[in-house]
Amino acid sequence: LFKMLKDLRKQMSTKLQLPPFIIFQDPSLEAMSTYYPITEEELQNMPGVGSGKAKRFGKEFIALIAKHVE
Repeated sequence: LFKMLKDLRKQMSTKLQLPPFIIFQDPSLEAMSTYYPITEEELQNMPGVGSGKAKRFGKEFIALIAKHVE
């Protein structure tokens, strides 16, 4: 899951022309791959993820995690 999240972050950073760490840093992705947040509220509980980042970038990450959990 961590690798898939990193790949998604890379795709988004290329598309949005932002450095990957601006989207989410590695510790945030590690927490996501440990705790499986599948709502925006749960995503905001991850280290380094505030409401702004959760709203701006979270939807794709939540979808990927939910699919992985299934």
